[in-house]
Amino acid sequence: MSDFGPHFATGSTIGFVGVGVSVLMTTEHTMLSVGAPLVAGIAGALNPDMDIKSKSSTVMYFLFLCLGAYLMFIGNYYMAFAIMVYSIIPQFCKHRGFIHSFIFGLIATGVLYLISIYLFNFTTILTAIVCGTYFAGFLSHKILDEL
Repeated sequence: MSDFGPHFATGSTIGFVGVGVSVLMTTEHTMLSVGAPLVAGIAGALNPDMDIKSKSSTVMYFLFLCLGAYLMFIGNYYMAFAIMVYSIIPQFCKHRGFIHSFIFGLIATGVLYLISIYLFNFTTILTAIVCGTYFAGFLSHKILDEL
C-alpha cells in the first residue's frame, strides 16, 4: 500500500510521458495542450484517494476548485455545478470501495473525454492522449496499492 509520494511521482511520470506524446503527435503546442496530459496523469493517480482525508484528496479538491472557478468565470454554471457534485460523491463512499474500482476508472475517463471534447474543444488526438494518460495514472494507483 502506497501513500501520497509514490502515487504523485508515478502520476507525474505518466503525465510527462503524455506531454511527450502530445508534443510529438499534435501540431499546435499551447499551454493547455501540453499541460493537460500532465495534470491528467497526476489526477488519475490521485483520484482514487479522494474518499479519505489525505494529501491526495487535498490536491484533487484544489484541482476541482480551480476547474470550477474557471467554469464560473467563463459562464458555464451547469458544468461548474456538475464538477462540484462530482467532487462531493467520494465523501459518501468507503475507502477502497467504488472509487478504487475499475468501473469508476472507466466512468471517470468517460467524463474526462466529454469535458475534453465539449468544454475544452480538444482535438481527437489530444483527447485520446489526455484520457489515456488519466487512465494509466488511475491504473498505476491500483497497482501501487497492491504492492
